[in-house]
Amino acid sequence: MNKKVKKQIGNAPKLPGVYIFKNEKDEILYVGKAKNLRKRLKSYIKSVDKKSYRIRILINNIEKLEYIVVSSENEALILENNLIKENQPYYNIELKDGKTYPYIKITRKEKYPRIFITRTVKNDGNLYFGPYTSVNFIRKFLSGLRSIFPYRHCRKMPDSVCLQYHIDRCLGPCEFDISKKKYMENINQIQKILKGKGKSLYKELERKMKKYAENHNFEKAAQIRDQIKGLQEIIMFPQMESYNREDKDIFAIINKNNKFSIYVLNMKDGKIIDKNNFIFDSEEDTESVLYAFLNFYYENLPYIPERIYVNERNNDFNILEKEFEQKREYDIQIIKPEKDQNEILVKRAEENAKFELEKKFFLGLGNSFHRLKQILNLDKLESIDAFDISNYGKEIFVGASIRIKKSGYEKNKYRHFNIHYNQQDDFRMIKEIVYRRYKNNDTPDLILIDGGPIQLRFAKKALNDLNIEIPILSIAKKEEKIYLDESNILEIDKNDPAKLLLIRARDEVHRFVINHNRKKKRKSLFKNPLRNIEGIGKSKAKTIINFFDTLDNLKRAGISEIKKVPGIGEKLAKQIYYYFHTQK
Repeated sequence: MNKKVKKQIGNAPKLPGVYIFKNEKDEILYVGKAKNLRKRLKSYIKSVDKKSYRIRILINNIEKLEYIVVSSENEALILENNLIKENQPYYNIELKDGKTYPYIKITRKEKYPRIFITRTVKNDGNLYFGPYTSVNFIRKFLSGLRSIFPYRHCRKMPDSVCLQYHIDRCLGPCEFDISKKKYMENINQIQKILKGKGKSLYKELERKMKKYAENHNFEKAAQIRDQIKGLQEIIMFPQMESYNREDKDIFAIINKNNKFSIYVLNMKDGKIIDKNNFIFDSEEDTESVLYAFLNFYYENLPYIPERIYVNERNNDFNILEKEFEQKREYDIQIIKPEKDQNEILVKRAEENAKFELEKKFFLGLGNSFHRLKQILNLDKLESIDAFDISNYGKEIFVGASIRIKKSGYEKNKYRHFNIHYNQQDDFRMIKEIVYRRYKNNDTPDLILIDGGPIQLRFAKKALNDLNIEIPILSIAKKEEKIYLDESNILEIDKNDPAKLLLIRARDEVHRFVINHNRKKKRKSLFKNPLRNIEGIGKSKAKTIINFFDTLDNLKRAGISEIKKVPGIGEKLAKQIYYYFHTQK
């Protein structure tokens, strides 16, 4: 922070407002609100060394200060919220806990668009709605939508209709001449719901139903009546159903040393239908974090219950209630319950939030890493890579490595290796995969080999060939012995957190390599035999099998039946027939 900014802080008014910190590139770093701007801003100058690392870095990068004076604290809160949404400042509350959240994707480049769940958003011209916090909710929601407004779900359109058509969940554009206009009516209705316009769609369908009924088109009116009924069920408009229904969401937040845990219970008809936990860091106070989280949680959900129960609340939540009411056009209350059944539910959620936080940060990997670092006398231990190999007979040889850190498994650092050997050689295979993993660096602080002292020796040879020095050890399955080298065994209690950490890493890489081996085995065993026939590629082979449902049905078919497959002439039909009937 430079002298100019400090001078601005000293001259700031003692009035409510919003302040904006920027860096030298004029990028917004942080947006905050204050009842008294001068008092709040001065807190960034006092006792800087006692502040968290994140805040110290923020202060160090501040080059510019702007503030906006408003008439009230409530107005400051609204302005702050809008500025954060618009600019997404790096140092504002980070409501991410390592998860990738689901989105709903609607394709736009296909004649008959598809709708499905994805966790990857691309700038590819398609429509994305989200993120959503519960994939279970989205699956049920899309399933409900599809029963009301049918659409195709297949990646590649087949030549004939499937089961989804027969159960009224697809219009069948693959086989029937469905106009794009008719198909897009359903897609457009779904888009309205995803954009939060479910209520206006409901009224629109209601008008159409009455019009068809007045014109004595009762069949069409009945169809729309069923759509309205389905829409009520999945969108759950409170004003359209009984007010006695127990639909509510419960939120409990726990804070320990600026580590927050929020536990969520979703209830319908008095029953818990979903639960979730979110853990993240923040420098803000508990109410501000919960306020921001609720905003994030309901940002893209098509439904907000009338009653939201929380364990922390201040007057700022009145503004959030109004925001939600404007979105959904019905009364919504955020309540901190006292002396009733809802207080018990909030307490239960609070206990779960506390348990999840302790499990992750205080009873988790951090202590195990610290203990192992002490035992091995290492200067640093933030990450461990574990290696294992697997084979299927004398044909398939694979290897794998995983990475584990204090925060958990780092899945983007997982690797599997296909090994091409004429015969099994566990020792040289270990050497090969260690060499391949680190030939482009990306090294951890410790390496663990699944095996005994000989596997350890070959892994060390790989590191020597690469001129890399990393602490390395191995763990043998028998008696769980830990080898530092061929003659040196690490004596450690079986229940020691350090040993349990190594076993955990070993088990994870074993699981990963076995799964990869099984996939290769299945691919080998279930390779379509039609691919062995000249003139039949992958696509045509799949079409033939799909036509007959099973390989056995195809084997029983005659030449005339095989010719019925689209794209199969008499010559190819004979080749297929004689292939199966001349095989020994």
